Amino acid sequence: MGMCKKCGEVFNTNDMIDGYCKNCTSDLNFGKDDISLEYKSKLMETYAKEKAEQNQPSTIDKDKLFAIIIMTILIISILATLRSCSSSTSEEIALPEATGTEVKEEIKKIENWAYSSGVDKMSEKESKYAQTTSTNVEYLNFPYDGGTSMDIIIRNHPRMGTDAYITVNKGQLNKSSYDGNSIMIKFDGEKAKQYSVNEPSDNSSDTFFINNHKSFISKLKKSNSVIVEVEFYNDGIRQFEFNTTNFVWK
Repeated sequence: MGMCKKCGEVFNTNDMIDGYCKNCTSDLNFGKDDISLEYKSKLMETYAKEKAEQNQPSTIDKDKLFAIIIMTILIISILATLRSCSSSTSEEIALPEATGTEVKEEIKKIENWAYSSGVDKMSEKESKYAQTTSTNVEYLNFPYDGGTSMDIIIRNHPRMGTDAYITVNKGQLNKSSYDGNSIMIKFDGEKAKQYSVNEPSDNSSDTFFINNHKSFISKLKKSNSVIVEVEFYNDGIRQFEFNTTNFVWK
């Protein structure tokens, strides 16, 4: 402890310089005769340090600022990831498989129709496809669990010509449906009509080719909805509904 030379009050010696308290030395011009030049220098240095400490952010402020920066970076990263996922998400479509004579090329989805093209390696000419999938599924007995859907496919092949056919992803189509090899098809509100069909050349049981494809395609262009009724082996008659709006075929 020490007594201030100016005011006579007692202070901690750590708070005093050259025997003067801070209160008595707040004016740098005070005591020119009593305060040494060395003290004035120390006093000015003390004020400079205090000023710097006042302007410097506290450790807590630094921690808060760092946390805010990290959170901002995380939020920006999450938003960028969500935007990327949203823009890259697209519906997968089971387009007709290319035969051994084809190389698939372009695939394009326009609303409810998927259009694709390929090159027939034998003729080196283009083949084209249009495909739509049923809006409903039918549940068949074992071993065809999980729901069965149907596709309507229109194909134009440079050597095989134009075809229209239906195919299912599960189950076996019964070729003796109704009157011989035929299926029932209904366009919009029209009366259901029988269309004769044939099996593919490989005798697969999941596909029927529609014989009168010209009439079928013509009605398809004008329709908004189609219902196809077929019979499955050991699973009876089932109906598949389609949204056929905006079909384009040349």
